[in-house]
Amino acid sequence: MDAVRYDGSDQHDALVAQWFLEIKNSGDLANLFCPTYQHLGRIYAFFQRECAMVFQVREGRIVRLAWFEPQMSGAFFGCWVTPALRSRVETIHWIEAVSLLGFEQYKVLIATTKQDKLLDVLQRFGYTLVGAIPYIWQGEAAWVLSLVKEDLVHGQRHQRRRDRAAIPCEPAVSD
Repeated sequence: MDAVRYDGSDQHDALVAQWFLEIKNSGDLANLFCPTYQHLGRIYAFFQRECAMVFQVREGRIVRLAWFEPQMSGAFFGCWVTPALRSRVETIHWIEAVSLLGFEQYKVLIATTKQDKLLDVLQRFGYTLVGAIPYIWQGEAAWVLSLVKEDLVHGQRHQRRRDRAAIPCEPAVSD
């Protein structure tokens, strides 16, 4: 897997700043983070102190990014993929590999999204729908899903039995 762990260096901070401007200009920022986190300074604080982040760089820019925010024995998991790569099979493999990295440290990964269209995508990865929390996302409901390693492995097998049609991968929502 081609993933770099964020280390807070000037080089990584420059890449994150470039990525932040890209997702802000594209409209993805509002799907990824609640308004509290929609500021570059807050994103730096989040990635430097509160969570672990990995990313993939192509042609000098971040094209895939994922993070783990520790919570009890698990972690909230979020990811973003540049639009041109969202429906690629290699993106599926990258997200699976990054999830396995998370399971090296956490027993359960938790995904949150306000995008109904992502529920099927996450469940195809092996996530279990826990339910919706009303008003949690600045007055809107958000879905909560959980994933344990055994279910990811089962999801991988199930996906490989099919024709491996690419999963459309839109921005995941995380707070």
